Amino acid sequence: MPTIRTLLVEDSSINRKIIRRYMGEGRSDSYDVVEATTLSEALIALQVAQFDIVLLDLMLPDSVDMATLDAIREQSPDVAIIVLTASGDTTTAKQALKRGCQDFLIKGAFDGNLLRHAIRYSVERAHMAAELRLNEQRFQDFAAAGADWFWEMGPELTFTYLSDEFTAITGLNAEDSIGKDIAINTSQQHSDAKLGTYRKKLQDHKPINNFEYIAAMEAGGGEQWFRISGLPVFDKDNVFQGYRGTGVDISIEKYDEMQTQRGKDLVDGILATSLDGFLVLQGVRDTNNHIADLSFSHVNRRAEEILGRNRSELMGRLFRLEMPHMISQGVMKHCIQTLDTGTPFDLEQLYHEKTMQGWVRIIGVKLGESVVITLSDINARKEAEREQRLATALFQTSAQGMLISDAGNRIISANPAFSKITGYDLNDAIGHDPKFLSSGRHDEDFYHNLWKDLKHEGHWVGEIWNRRKNGELFVQHQNISVIRNEQGEIENFVAVFKDATEQKEREEQLYQRANYDALTGLPNRALLEDRIATAIPKAERDQVELGIMFIDLDGFKPVNDTYGHLAGDFVLQEIAKRLTDCVRESDTVARLGGDEFLIMALGVEGRKSVEVVAKGIFEALEAPFVYEGVNLNLGASVGIAMYPEHGSHPVELIERSDKAMYKVKGMGKGAFSFYDPDFNYDEVVVPGRDGDEPSD
Repeated sequence: MPTIRTLLVEDSSINRKIIRRYMGEGRSDSYDVVEATTLSEALIALQVAQFDIVLLDLMLPDSVDMATLDAIREQSPDVAIIVLTASGDTTTAKQALKRGCQDFLIKGAFDGNLLRHAIRYSVERAHMAAELRLNEQRFQDFAAAGADWFWEMGPELTFTYLSDEFTAITGLNAEDSIGKDIAINTSQQHSDAKLGTYRKKLQDHKPINNFEYIAAMEAGGGEQWFRISGLPVFDKDNVFQGYRGTGVDISIEKYDEMQTQRGKDLVDGILATSLDGFLVLQGVRDTNNHIADLSFSHVNRRAEEILGRNRSELMGRLFRLEMPHMISQGVMKHCIQTLDTGTPFDLEQLYHEKTMQGWVRIIGVKLGESVVITLSDINARKEAEREQRLATALFQTSAQGMLISDAGNRIISANPAFSKITGYDLNDAIGHDPKFLSSGRHDEDFYHNLWKDLKHEGHWVGEIWNRRKNGELFVQHQNISVIRNEQGEIENFVAVFKDATEQKEREEQLYQRANYDALTGLPNRALLEDRIATAIPKAERDQVELGIMFIDLDGFKPVNDTYGHLAGDFVLQEIAKRLTDCVRESDTVARLGGDEFLIMALGVEGRKSVEVVAKGIFEALEAPFVYEGVNLNLGASVGIAMYPEHGSHPVELIERSDKAMYKVKGMGKGAFSFYDPDFNYDEVVVPGRDGDEPSD
């Protein structure tokens, strides 16, 4: 594969290094990589050079989200794009796919093989899309040229050229038409409105697609139908030059259409008011004057639809050969009996044939030597009957509670599941307002909004706390719908509900497990990142800052080693309480794992405000932790990152506060430090973290 020209747009140097390393691991792939850390740099690079693919981080210092993608796509419509997202939530990535990017990768969740495969796939896909567009344009050009004669118009919208075929086909002198508008030759049958529409398109320099007109021939020559199409022509400076187009004689086509339409109108006019299929079957007698078969002598349009056959396929053909599925159900037998006795028949039959599907009502009456058959599609009626049976069965057997009330909201019916869930039998409920189940946990505004939605939207879906007959509270997920009559008046309310108490409890447990630390009850990293992401836009609107404080305990490992993990768990729980007590309610204290905590301070104004919080942390940790009569003393190293000074993304702010903490560890612990972008963190050797191996 030739060298893939790649534009890497990523403001994180770490991520750029990782991606370059992954790309360099490939043996069969070769990359020419240009880096950009902002959208502005990326747009300049796209102006200067041509790239096969852009690896794009949507969150850049000068652009975020879809605006980043839109700017890249506007600059280079055909370049392949892979979006790099830092979040496991793929909502943003899916939006990017809808806007024309080829793929997306989640940072930290892909390796070199996946990256290189995605690049090859995206480049090939973009190339195929470009080739497809070229082929489509080529096809359009060929289609535009396929006709009987060619014509050109100048900027004045009069003919400047007519090919030799024009005279041969139309009988008109091409030289007489040069310099004239098409309306010179059009018949008086054309309305001014039709010609006006045609001229308006010409004046607006729009394509002319299949404009049909009647041309008046020379005296006594009658009229002919023609169809022309044309495309506007522009020079390299986009200055309008006129039109090029084609024309074709469609007189025979039009005459055939008119003749066919007269025949169809004659037949359809007879049964214009009928919504049913209509057949006339003529008896065919054998040498003994017995009716041996039937032949089609008339088939209307609705019958074609029901039978799944064209009229031309049936007219004059034998019923026995064309309708074997109807013969097998006795239709021909009934027709012969009707011809012999004059007795009508009325059948309802179900068909599952290739050309005939569903329920049909077949009525036959004798008319001379023929049987007149009326075919009625009764699928809607049969479906309604089936749905009624299903609805009854569902109502009786559903595991979900169901109740129906009248326009005054008095219960008129309830299913067995209603009784099983609430404890009330049908006799307890009939005639009562469903509010007799009320738990008292919802205020009047709740029910006011519920009824407002019902009356305006026609339905309401939500959760309601109710009370069972035994007094037990339970939560039910409920869907209430309004049933109206043809005049739009309310006739009934239908409520379908299920007991969601256990589900509610499970959801709450799952939420706690997913978002909170099991030991301390503090928010975990996932919830913390979500809160930071929510706080950043608010801070930007309020023109304030955020303080992100990374706290690593000093002296925690000896506690675990000397007194055991129970002592360590006790200390971590006590530290969680002290940290929570020393910050505001609007701030967030989170445990990241091990002996690492993080505080997000909202709405701070400058570093001084954050320093006050940091000093409060050290004061909170001064007092010893008393475990089984033993005083345990711990300290802390605190690293601080500020929004927007040090970053605009949750992960970025956490990482930089972590780096600032490492700096404190490396300089002797027991202090706090702000992140310094000019500080070379790669050269900081952090001593063993409470006895662990040193780390960068």
